[in-house]
Amino acid sequence: MKHASVSCLAVLSIFLGAFLFAHEAFSAAIPNGPIYKDSFEYRFMDGVKIKVHYSRQILKQSGETNRFARDVLDAAVEAYQIITQFQGFSSIGYTFAYPDKSYAYDPDRTIDIYIGGVLGDEAVLNQASHIFSFKDAPCFDTIKLSDTQYEAVILLPSNYREFIKNWERINPSSLGVRNISVDLRGTLIHEMLHVILFYYNKNLNKDN
Repeated sequence: MKHASVSCLAVLSIFLGAFLFAHEAFSAAIPNGPIYKDSFEYRFMDGVKIKVHYSRQILKQSGETNRFARDVLDAAVEAYQIITQFQGFSSIGYTFAYPDKSYAYDPDRTIDIYIGGVLGDEAVLNQASHIFSFKDAPCFDTIKLSDTQYEAVILLPSNYREFIKNWERINPSSLGVRNISVDLRGTLIHEMLHVILFYYNKNLNKDN
């Protein structure tokens, strides 16, 4: 995997952390694999970071702009806050932010969210010899680095609007036409809960 230098173009302090926009290029280690040139990042006061990786080209092919990536970050930040601050998943020794490193933790305390295509090479993400498919997205997974180290990964399809429209045809809502913004927040809460519960349960099952 190739890493380019990172240059922060903007920094905006927010009430519970810091928002960063970075131009960062790396290529998945697969033939003709997608290149994620950009990312949005938010850092919480507890040290946890959420980073949304995306390619403007892939978003454009799905009729989206980098605004969608920013919306994903906003929804993910809100989801993390709701689950950890308002739902009580904040016990030291069990949480994503303050785990027991003898059992399970994310070494860089970063929840990486990738927005990828669903066709061809763009539908595949190769990270640390782990192959992920955006055809399964939205979904949560981990990259196991050791018996105790797991990197959190959330995958989202770049054609999320089309995904929701297809889902609406299969499961029509009694409330009428679906709201993409509301659905996106719901999706990120769902996937973020998987993230938090994975580490919580891993540490909950430790020997006392």
